[in-house]
Amino acid sequence: MIMLYKHKLILFSFTLVLILSYGCKKDKTISLVRSNFSIQYPSFFEIDESGEASTIFALKTKKKQDIASPFIENVNLAEDKSKYENIEEYFTNSEKNIEKYGKILESEKRVLNGNNYLRLVFQLSQDNESYTFIQHFHTHKQNFIFLLFQVILESLIHI
Repeated sequence: MIMLYKHKLILFSFTLVLILSYGCKKDKTISLVRSNFSIQYPSFFEIDESGEASTIFALKTKKKQDIASPFIENVNLAEDKSKYENIEEYFTNSEKNIEKYGKILESEKRVLNGNNYLRLVFQLSQDNESYTFIQHFHTHKQNFIFLLFQVILESLIHI
């Protein structure tokens, strides 16, 4: 079971590297190594391992004083211990909740390195600003694990 968990976290690491690599070619990278996963991220991100909102970790861009927008780009790896029967039920419920407030742009099942996961891309708007979210859903034991990437729509490069 631990091996399966490590394989899924390798998938998360790979996905996270892809998501972050578009902006960090010249920046120094920092490694975060834990017993069940490791990641590398650009030095212009700050890491938060407080566990707030069920996150395992959150990477956030450092806030610049001269920017008026309160938005901070971020990547979160979180765990949800909801009692759904399976990941498809959890995913469907997530879609319904998102549709109440935003627009789903993409919803599909994918396979990477033999591991199944569900991908959801959606948009939410607040204060005349559109935000795009990319979320990957996985399961581990009875828990649902998801990787979430959030960015302002105009700065999104096709991922």
